[in-house]
Amino acid sequence: MNSLFFVSSKRYTEGLLKVISYARRKSFKKLCFVSLNFPASMLRKMFRQNNMNFRNFIIIDIVTKKIDQTVKDEEHCIYLNPTHDFAELRNLFKDAGLSRKCDVIIVDSLSSMLVYHHDKEVFEAIQKISSLVPEKTSKVMYTMLKDAVQPLSHHVQMLIDEAHDTDKL
Repeated sequence: MNSLFFVSSKRYTEGLLKVISYARRKSFKKLCFVSLNFPASMLRKMFRQNNMNFRNFIIIDIVTKKIDQTVKDEEHCIYLNPTHDFAELRNLFKDAGLSRKCDVIIVDSLSSMLVYHHDKEVFEAIQKISSLVPEKTSKVMYTMLKDAVQPLSHHVQMLIDEAHDTDKL
């Protein structure tokens, strides 16, 4: 089951927390949060402030190394160089699903991918990612800004099982 969550830019943090809560209600035990928006330090702070136990999270931070190349991986956090290479991202998803045994991979966000790529490229990458993530063990949940619904969202909905507006969760 792959899902798409439309998040309001005005209530973005609240929307992300709703996506994580949704994953937990679906009984996913180990979450992999791929962040193209926020550094891991900010995510951990957000989790703490909302009494979320992030020991069951693996954060893959694709933001921090853009600012600080010296940062080292930590327990429950992997820092990757910002990549605009979809082949690297596909390998990351495959690794999260197989060797890290994540039940769900939350990708924040497709809107961020559109900063560097055209709709068609992002759509093709999502198709390939969906084929790499082991269907029986992992699910992928994508976030996307609902305020700027792009043509991509209409194409992506063909690849997902469900779509949600986080304001209505």
